[in-house]
Amino acid sequence: MEPYDKQQFIEKWAKKRERGMGQFLLRNAPIFIVAMLLVGVGLDWAMGVDLNTAINTEILSAGLVKYAIFGLMAAWITWYFSERQYQKFTSDL
Repeated sequence: MEPYDKQQFIEKWAKKRERGMGQFLLRNAPIFIVAMLLVGVGLDWAMGVDLNTAINTEILSAGLVKYAIFGLMAAWITWYFSERQYQKFTSDL
């Protein structure tokens, strides 16, 4: 990564960091949840399941719960790796 890119990352992450991990998770987990829900419905539809059935199966079943858990985990992992990179870049300065 170029020094300019590192500095830009440090500045952006410092702003996100100020708001805290809870705010980060609340903002980013829904993005992962919706993305995985769309992928799940798309895969069901691609395998020949009727679109309405695919949507109902993914939303009304335990699918929504597993996507919510996945979304929170994915957001937490994103936080974790971004925080590690931030710590590495700030220690290099």
